[in-house]
Amino acid sequence: CNKENPVFMRVLAFRKRLQQNISERRPQRVMHNSKIIRKHFIFSGRVQEVGFRYSAFSIATKLGLTGWVRNEWDGSVEMEAQGTEEKIQKLVAQLDRRPFISIEYIEEQLLPTIDDEVNFTILN
Repeated sequence: CNKENPVFMRVLAFRKRLQQNISERRPQRVMHNSKIIRKHFIFSGRVQEVGFRYSAFSIATKLGLTGWVRNEWDGSVEMEAQGTEEKIQKLVAQLDRRPFISIEYIEEQLLPTIDDEVNFTILN
């Protein structure tokens, strides 16, 4: 390929712009002027076999939270979420508004943050 070829140069310029657009759309790990916290939850009620874990994963990922969610043997769902207090509250509120999900009780505990965690996952 000849680097003086105008088509080649346009392709290179396009690829550079595309790469910049992709990097600008990636979720940011650092949240401006917001304290990162981690919370542990146990949800009771109609929370299994209603899409709770998938909903938690989907909402948390869209909000840029990290953590995990899993079903427990007693019919409850356990979850840890890390991010700003505001985004964690949005996660819980949106879960409570989902069809078929009926949260009757939430046990909540503040935990130390995990620095190297990069995503939200569904366990078991």
